[in-house]
Amino acid sequence: MGLVQHLTLDVERFWFRAVVAGDEEVIHGLPNGDEAWKVAPEVSAVEVLERYRREAELADAVITATPATSMRRENCWTAAAGWS
Repeated sequence: MGLVQHLTLDVERFWFRAVVAGDEEVIHGLPNGDEAWKVAPEVSAVEVLERYRREAELADAVITATPATSMRRENCWTAAAGWS
């Protein structure tokens, strides 16, 4: 389940909502280090999979709403990293 949670937080959320969309709330709430790989014992597999599905839906919405030419690659990365 750690791999699925990693995909949820470090792939779908980070790359689409933080990097592409520049969502400040997401940027400031990103996990540190390998936290995304650690699933709390009280979190069920069903919940981990539901979170992944929801984050994938949000990523799809970002893709749909973002024109391919709207943001230069270096700008979206520096914004998500907090370097702007």
